[in-house]
Amino acid sequence: MAFITYNLRSDKTVGLFDNREEAEMLAASLGNADVSDMLVVEMDYDPDTTYLHALKLASDGVSLENPHAGKTIEEQATAVYNEDRVAMGTKMKASKIEAIKLRAKSLLNERKWRMERARDQDLINGNNNAVSAESAIRNSIRNKSGEVEDALDALTAYDDIASFDINFSI
Repeated sequence: MAFITYNLRSDKTVGLFDNREEAEMLAASLGNADVSDMLVVEMDYDPDTTYLHALKLASDGVSLENPHAGKTIEEQATAVYNEDRVAMGTKMKASKIEAIKLRAKSLLNERKWRMERARDQDLINGNNNAVSAESAIRNSIRNKSGEVEDALDALTAYDDIASFDINFSI
């Protein structure tokens, strides 16, 4: 029997031990992890047939299962690697979309004084030409931001997401 420590928050195995005490010590010693985020599972474990990091929490919430059972260790490791890249890509994409939104907000905030000036000019000139022109620029910032977000959102490969340049200007 083996004792496997599983992090519920990251959904990953973090250790393999010969006894429960060592596994629980690891769970308690992980600096940023709350002990309640850790699960120690006693189970039969064969390192020749099961890649440790392929183990996932079973639907019962207290045991682990290998969704890649029947595959070689190398195939299991590759599957886990690919799953991790997809998860990292999803997180990176969300982070980059937030950065795009912040860039658009910053560009719009930088133009606030221009809108005030445009209103003053239109008041003096008796028309709305300056406000219309400034509104068009502000809309182009929003449109460009949306286009960049859509282009990023269409990407699925981790390397494409990682290398995607989120900077834009009008």
